[in-house]
Amino acid sequence: MIFGVDIYEAKNLMKRLTKNGQITVLRKGVDRIYAIKKPIQLERPQLRTTPKKKDTEQFSVDNLTKIKIPDADVIQLAIQNKGKLTPTLLCLKKQIPIHEAKLKLENLYEQGAFVIDVNEDSYVMEYHLTDKTLFNN
Repeated sequence: MIFGVDIYEAKNLMKRLTKNGQITVLRKGVDRIYAIKKPIQLERPQLRTTPKKKDTEQFSVDNLTKIKIPDADVIQLAIQNKGKLTPTLLCLKKQIPIHEAKLKLENLYEQGAFVIDVNEDSYVMEYHLTDKTLFNN
């Protein structure tokens, strides 16, 4: 096999192209040189490297970053809820997609503003403010 093409398939292709007049066979002693007369299109499946426009609109990173919620708004909402916040509550109160709410809370967790805890009664992941002085007043 040469470049994924069986030698017999290659020979048949060369015969067909010669017969159709798309290539010329030049001889140099015993060797043959094939010259293409005009560009030919071989049948190959086209792989899509970029998604369709409709797909990019739904899953574009730009669409996710367009929604900007200030950290202060998220912390203020947590203060109003006795220091705890869930992605679902943030989604509901700020009217943002749930995945955006999760990303925002995860970002604030990584910065140290929240700690993560699982509510034993409902098994829901909750984010608790680390600065307890904010909601005790």
